[in-house]
Amino acid sequence: MVSECINPACRQKLLYLRNGRVVRVTRQAHSVLQIEHFWLCGECFLRYDFHFLPGGEVEILPRAMPLSEEEPVVDLAFTA
Repeated sequence: MVSECINPACRQKLLYLRNGRVVRVTRQAHSVLQIEHFWLCGECFLRYDFHFLPGGEVEILPRAMPLSEEEPVVDLAFTA
């Protein structure tokens, strides 16, 4: 279970899911399903975003344009 911000410069403790962004990464290796969660706290999510690498590794990268607290964050769903 995730317990702190993924940003190594922050490491804020996760107390509530209402602040920031949580992502779930699912990996399958040798018939074993692995699920891991990562969290960016609210402050870090304004400046950074998740970047997913081949093999299921996760890192954070600075946003090209930082979000402001006034701008809503919207999830998009795509259908084929």
